[in-house]
Amino acid sequence: MNVILGIVVCWVLAVESSISQTQTWYDFEYQTNTLNEAIITKHIGSASSVTIPSEINGLAVRTIGTGNYPYPFLNKSSVTQISLPNSITNINSYAFYGVPNVTNINIPYGVLRIGNNAFTQLPQLKSVHIPSSVTNFESSIFNSATSLTNVILEEGITKVPQGIFSECFSLRSVTLPHIVTGK
Repeated sequence: MNVILGIVVCWVLAVESSISQTQTWYDFEYQTNTLNEAIITKHIGSASSVTIPSEINGLAVRTIGTGNYPYPFLNKSSVTQISLPNSITNINSYAFYGVPNVTNINIPYGVLRIGNNAFTQLPQLKSVHIPSSVTNFESSIFNSATSLTNVILEEGITKVPQGIFSECFSLRSVTLPHIVTGK
């Protein structure tokens, strides 16, 4: 099992480490990886409702944010709603960090991984629904989402890390699957 995990981690690092130069497509900056996928690295628009595209110039959009370009939405005070396409499988660390007025983000079925602090410092976020496809949670995902009141974790999610809702002082309702353990 450790060998397989090591191979997968090396593959992910290899794919992300060989990223192209930044390009612009409408309200987004993006890069491409060796799998010919587009990775959203920055939102440069000013609309209040943002829809991440499912593809850019014929390339599937599977990832938001990279290790080299974290914070693609940092301080985007005009943004109140973010819609993710079903093509997204990876929400990297700090992908939606620090969007002060966002109240709603949909996490579609098909997302497999949510990185550290992906939805941290979203003081207006009210509720979140996490689909069962998410099998890899990292820590502090919703840290300081101080208006978050309602969370639903779908059946099929079996592990949730400690601190996932740290400093979510308004949290009143968390719906958990029948079988869930902490990491």
